[in-house]
Amino acid sequence: MLSAVAFVLALQAAPEKADDRRLVTVREFVVKVEAKEAVSYKALWVSRDGGRTWKPAREAGVTESWSDWAAGVVRCSVRVPEDGFYDFFPQIGDALSNRGPEPKAGQAADARLRVDVRQPLKVAHLEWEEPKSTVDWTGGQNVTLKWHAVEPEFRERSAEIQYSTDGEPWISITKGLEPTGTYSWVVPNKDTNQLRLRVRAMTRGSLESASETEAILVRVQRKANIVQARALYDRARVLHAQQRVTEARLKYQEAIAAWPDFAEVYNDLGKLHSEQREPAKALEYFIRSRKVCPSDPIPVVNAARTETELGLLDDALGDLRDAIALGVDGDERTSVLAGETLWSIAKTSSLAKDDRRLRESCELILRIRQAARPTRAKAEQMLEWLKAGSK
Repeated sequence: MLSAVAFVLALQAAPEKADDRRLVTVREFVVKVEAKEAVSYKALWVSRDGGRTWKPAREAGVTESWSDWAAGVVRCSVRVPEDGFYDFFPQIGDALSNRGPEPKAGQAADARLRVDVRQPLKVAHLEWEEPKSTVDWTGGQNVTLKWHAVEPEFRERSAEIQYSTDGEPWISITKGLEPTGTYSWVVPNKDTNQLRLRVRAMTRGSLESASETEAILVRVQRKANIVQARALYDRARVLHAQQRVTEARLKYQEAIAAWPDFAEVYNDLGKLHSEQREPAKALEYFIRSRKVCPSDPIPVVNAARTETELGLLDDALGDLRDAIALGVDGDERTSVLAGETLWSIAKTSSLAKDDRRLRESCELILRIRQAARPTRAKAEQMLEWLKAGSK
């Protein structure tokens, strides 16, 4: 049965008011729906009068954007048009037309889905410098993105840049960036007049700020040439092994230009940037490799290792859960790396006295059959210690 709704905000919720509403200081946030079975049908209902009447989100002037169902969760990014009271009711269903009921007039929303949106008069925010306005790009073009924080009270390395085409859900480019910074990016090779970029970051008070660009036109450069791409990739790998980094990077990029869906190139480019101590750039390419080939656990583990370097431990744990589900045990080297990354998260969590994350990291290690024996032994010992401490 598809059910169990929870409310999640990437920001600090203020103390609840007398009517049990959550105070939200941004107009874009996330509704998380937990479901044991795969979700195909998704709809969001909105009430502005405390549940007396309900309307589909679009009729209420609310923009909704749903993610795919994964690991028992589907997320809905919500943008409201103005400040005020909002009640939400997610309605979901499976591929067989089995779906939850629509909300009835007078039906109260879950307490966690009742919010009071009130933007502060002055708040730290982000602004784009490049691109500043509408521009035309070519697929495969290398562009420099630039943004800055208007107020200084942002957490270090909390910025993430994303892109979206044709109104589809946001896709992460990379994370762990500074709230004021620049980033070199290769434009996706896809025809669209609706490419948008978004940068978001967390303030020191745990509030999220985000800024979007205007719509950008992208023209496809040419059709894929797979034979040429493979030849360029083989040459890039030889140059990479010879530590001729600049030449290898150029050949990898030429291979991508010839075939934009070449997953192995993205993964190897990520490794090259990781070796050069450029973790944010490495993470971009691991994310792109995973997007092109979502069934391959190797770029997922590589992304998790990089996220651990950047201090994004919850993101890393989520990726490692996904890698295990994808079958990381199919490759011994990747299994060992996954176990070592989880043990690194465990050690950091132990120092931070975060028993929840510590326990989960160790439990995940034991789910990897081909994790190194010393790593498994340390995980077992740590779990025994946690068990003894809880008595």
